[in-house]
Amino acid sequence: MEEQIMMEKLIELDTRAKEINEKRKEHLAELARRYQEEERGMIAGYKQQIKEETAKAAQRILQEARQEVDELKRNNRQILEDMEQEFHKSLAGMTDEIVKRIFRTNSKRHG
Repeated sequence: MEEQIMMEKLIELDTRAKEINEKRKEHLAELARRYQEEERGMIAGYKQQIKEETAKAAQRILQEARQEVDELKRNNRQILEDMEQEFHKSLAGMTDEIVKRIFRTNSKRHG
C-alpha cells in the first residue's frame, strides 16, 4: 500500500511538473511575442526618425545650396557691372584717342 501511495504521489508530481512546464512554455511564448512586438515598434520608430532626419538634412542642404547660388549670382552680377564699367572707360578712352588723332591730323593738314 505504501508503494501505491508513493506511485500516486510520483504520478501527481509528474503531472504537476508537466503543468508547470506547459505554463512556462506559454509564458515564454508570450514573452517572445511581446519582445517581437516591441522590436517591431522600435524598428518602425527608428525608420520614422531616420526618414524625418533625412528630410531635415535634405532641406538644410537645399537651403544652403540656394544661398550659395544666390551669392554666386550676386558676385557674377557685380563682376559683370565692373566689366561693363571698365568697357565704358576703355571705350571712352579709345574715343578720346581717336578724336585727338583726328584733330592732330586735321591740324597738320591745315597748319
